[in-house]
Amino acid sequence: MYGSRFDQLVQDMTTGVSRRTVLRTLASGLVVAAGGGIVSTAEAKKRKKKGKKHPAPTTPTGTPTQDPPAPKTCPPGTFIARLSVLADGTAVSTPILEEGVNYVLRPSGFWNTSNDRLQDAFASFTFADPFSPRLFDQGVRTGLLLDNELPDIWEAYQSNHSYGIVVIGKGKPVAFRMLDTDYSGNGGVVHVDVTCGV
Repeated sequence: MYGSRFDQLVQDMTTGVSRRTVLRTLASGLVVAAGGGIVSTAEAKKRKKKGKKHPAPTTPTGTPTQDPPAPKTCPPGTFIARLSVLADGTAVSTPILEEGVNYVLRPSGFWNTSNDRLQDAFASFTFADPFSPRLFDQGVRTGLLLDNELPDIWEAYQSNHSYGIVVIGKGKPVAFRMLDTDYSGNGGVVHVDVTCGV
């Protein structure tokens, strides 16, 4: 298209058409050519944009969440530990009692005390009269403490000197110790069995 127009200009020049007319025609041809180039460039860019595929926007998925750990189970009656609580007031602790799990604590037996009486988890007594328990000695509530709670937690005196309560684990041990007014003449141990409860 542009070649034939150029040929026409050359021919016009040779036939005596004015120089001004030739230049004007040549300038308009250049403008048209340039315009076509601009249009062509814009069209090419448009086509390029159209053809270019952008990745679809992604939404952050975050870190995959993990399932919570399965609750720990402790079949009822499963033996956990047997503690020996000395008559000298020393504290003894259980293993860690798992959070939310029921445990049965069973103290049994008795200590010898300094005042010629015997002492179990709940009360003191004598061999001569084991059915007349005494809870206090000189104003002190004697017996087996559980995490420093008074021996009343064992609920009532048992003549077989065996007790039991259910506690719910808190993810830590519990401690036992004997409470007395005078430990100097004491002896023996009270055993505490720890098992899983219902």
